[in-house]
Amino acid sequence: MNCIANFIVSSLVFCINDNIVNDLGFKRDMDSEPIDDSMLTMQALHRSTRVWNGPDPGISTIRRNSAALHRLVPLDERIVGYLEEVEFYGTTRIGFIAIDWHLITALVERWRPETHTFHFPVGEMTITLQDVQIILGLPVDGLPITGRVEQDYDVLCLTQLGFPFPENNKTGGRIQIRQLSRWFTNLPNNVGDVEVQRYARAYILQLLGGTLFADKSNNLVHITYLQFLEDFEAAGKYSWGSATLAHLYRQLCLAADIDGAEIAGPVILLQLWAWDRLHFLAPIMGNVLRNDIIPNEDLFPPPPFGHRWRHALETTGTSMHVLTKYREMIDMQTPDEVIWEPYPETVIRDLSAYCSSGRAIWRTRAPLLLFCVVEMYNLDRVMRQFGLKQMISPLNSTSIELHKIDLREKTDKDWSAEHSAYVCMWNERATNIANDELLEEQLEFYGPYMQWYRHITRRFMSHRGAIVEALISTNFYYSIMKSFK
Repeated sequence: MNCIANFIVSSLVFCINDNIVNDLGFKRDMDSEPIDDSMLTMQALHRSTRVWNGPDPGISTIRRNSAALHRLVPLDERIVGYLEEVEFYGTTRIGFIAIDWHLITALVERWRPETHTFHFPVGEMTITLQDVQIILGLPVDGLPITGRVEQDYDVLCLTQLGFPFPENNKTGGRIQIRQLSRWFTNLPNNVGDVEVQRYARAYILQLLGGTLFADKSNNLVHITYLQFLEDFEAAGKYSWGSATLAHLYRQLCLAADIDGAEIAGPVILLQLWAWDRLHFLAPIMGNVLRNDIIPNEDLFPPPPFGHRWRHALETTGTSMHVLTKYREMIDMQTPDEVIWEPYPETVIRDLSAYCSSGRAIWRTRAPLLLFCVVEMYNLDRVMRQFGLKQMISPLNSTSIELHKIDLREKTDKDWSAEHSAYVCMWNERATNIANDELLEEQLEFYGPYMQWYRHITRRFMSHRGAIVEALISTNFYYSIMKSFK
């Protein structure tokens, strides 16, 4: 009978307006602003303010170019060894997966630049280094991607790709991804290692510019990344995973702005993370696995965890690609709709070693770096994602000044020197690990943490979700329940 009562309450939402809400006496329960605004200090400039007050900003535009990489460029088996050496092999195995723009938008609206976490009804969650390595198979424990952006691009292109940087294609040191895909479409037969390596570098550049480090240009990748790809063995010693996460954090912060209308970066990581942890938002995984991007995949190491979403997906029983529905579903989220630990040891053991090689620093407190980008990694706020007790966390966010820094007109800076303090913190990542007691039971609704959290968070994104919550919290809901007994 409970489901019938819930259905009636939900149906009433469509015929209730603000006047009726006031008459029913629970207008106060619909307040969406934090009771204590000391944590979410940027609320007035956050996208959620516009969603609530109107006009609705609608769906965010997704900027990526992985379709060109994974649909038009066949992956030659001869470059797979080099992809393994640089540790981009796992990400390559993910292949092309369509992005749900509505889901990404709903997640952006829950992202908070102040804390670098999503604020859901059940508590804070975020994408971690563990997620990056297990879902995409990227290395996380290694040297930071930093230094000087500006290079001799002609020399880089000539030595690493085999041609000079084209004069008609220079856009701030960037080159068109489509042009790269045309030049490096098919690797000829009977070529030497040098040519195979050039094709591998071109492939990695497309992966970086189109997916992992995608920017809002939607078709450009910076040539400066070639400086890290000259020696493939050395390239594998960099933390491409932490750089990817830094870029995603920065793109989420930009998209969550009140005027934000688009998002770039590794949105595929964001979507697969949500499908793994927030199963009520995920499609149903079918039994048929779509063709892999690597031919004869059985001859190579197993793929990362995210590869499982290459199965044909069934969406008939899930409300997908509807932003308003996602908002309501998240507003009404319950504790049993979250998988805090989707990667138990049994799952990790079955994955390739490259998916867990950096587990010693998954809970580091070190900042994430990508040239000019510095983003704080606030693991203390999401300890439940590691099966540990969640305590009340103080504010520890990237400063507003750091968030303002980008590469426009700053390519001549040596960011390893400019951000030397943060580089030192990253270099000491293994000595600063977040830890606490094991979480023995679910956090109680009226426990200290959840009471504190409900005071500092923004509870609702949609008016309908707020109304349903208000109805359920009053005698009105229990009167309906009683009538069915």
